[in-house]
Amino acid sequence: MDINNLTSEDIKYLIESLKHPSNLFSINDIRNKLISLNLERIKEDSVVVGESDGIEYILHVFVSSTFYLQKRYSIHLRLKSNHEQIVRVDVGQGHHNPDGYPDTRHSDHIHIYNPDIVPHDRIAFPLPQAKFPNVNSIVDAFDSFLEYTNIKNKGGS
Repeated sequence: MDINNLTSEDIKYLIESLKHPSNLFSINDIRNKLISLNLERIKEDSVVVGESDGIEYILHVFVSSTFYLQKRYSIHLRLKSNHEQIVRVDVGQGHHNPDGYPDTRHSDHIHIYNPDIVPHDRIAFPLPQAKFPNVNSIVDAFDSFLEYTNIKNKGGS
């Protein structure tokens, strides 16, 4: 797989492949900050490693400094080597897509790497309710994101 020229099949594989945090503490630290609701501003990264292919990813969580006024946050998974975003979930903010794509200007949404468009994360789609049932809770959304991207938090959540 050429991670600088990913195909749709590659992206599906990368999302579905099993991943583990290289440092369990960092995932738990992020989750604990989210649980504590001390959310003046969070901008945290954790390295995640693909179990079968050794690909390194960055799991990133960003919480707006105005979270209590407007519940706004983002969680994404990107490749460490070239910083291409594989999946990004944005809550509390809209996204303006080009004509012909879903209207997500006023909705929570998900970006999935698209090899046919540059930048590859340009298009957003409505957040699938079945996969992200409770984005009102940032902790639940974080856990849903870990499940969606197949990041297994060894030792518990």
